[in-house]
Amino acid sequence: MLNHYNKVIDMNNCDVSNMKAYIPNNLENSVFIHKICNIDGSLYYAKRVWAKEEEDCLVNELIGSYLSRLIDLDAVDYKIGKQGQYIYALSKLFYEEDFDYEYSKKYNSNFDLDSMNKKFIIDNLPNEYPHIREKLLKLALLDIKMGQYDRYNETNIMLKKSKITNFIDLAPIYDFGFSYPLPTIWNKDAFVLYTNYFLTIRKNEESLKMLLNKYPQIYDIIYKLADIDMNHIIKDIEDSHEILIEKGIKNNLIEQDQEYSCLLKKVL
Repeated sequence: MLNHYNKVIDMNNCDVSNMKAYIPNNLENSVFIHKICNIDGSLYYAKRVWAKEEEDCLVNELIGSYLSRLIDLDAVDYKIGKQGQYIYALSKLFYEEDFDYEYSKKYNSNFDLDSMNKKFIIDNLPNEYPHIREKLLKLALLDIKMGQYDRYNETNIMLKKSKITNFIDLAPIYDFGFSYPLPTIWNKDAFVLYTNYFLTIRKNEESLKMLLNKYPQIYDIIYKLADIDMNHIIKDIEDSHEILIEKGIKNNLIEQDQEYSCLLKKVL
């Protein structure tokens, strides 16, 4: 797919070397290969696609942003950039001066995943912040639709707090790269479990029906995500970004999406 990008941003003259100057002090960033770029007066976080073998991660980022808009979930929007031989996923830097930002803390649990029965749900959704709970429910369903297996990472959900009113909310959602997984030894749990800091659930009909019974407001979200066809998503993304998604990536996306969409339809 690297040879089929037409609508890309030339990053050769837009580097900002001091990345930490644009990141809140309390947010650690050890991934030195990523960049901050100034494009037409706006700052963008530039996440590099390592090689052709990782182009599926870029496509997954585009799909995650697409589906977030479908369910009215605030998420980063992506452009595609190129510097030399490398392709980057560019997302506008969303930090605002009037807010403090922090990652959700890593879930300190003592449960043994292997001992969980098929209906087990760990639910830590914040009842005192219903607006956050609603967004986290949308996020969980979106991630299940995509087979996301990296949301448990403590840096993959960010909270923001107003310095003026102390109002707490979710920052825009990001990082959809590790989705629609091909089976490997290290991601085997991705096919049976979904986990983020606030919710752990088995990916089966019984568990999702329990979730729907507890939170009936998620019915419309499940319906929207289950109803949309991956072929339609791929075509829209190819047209809007003027790219050609490689056939092998397409086939995996369609196969995985059919499985996860079928699961969501069974819940309804």
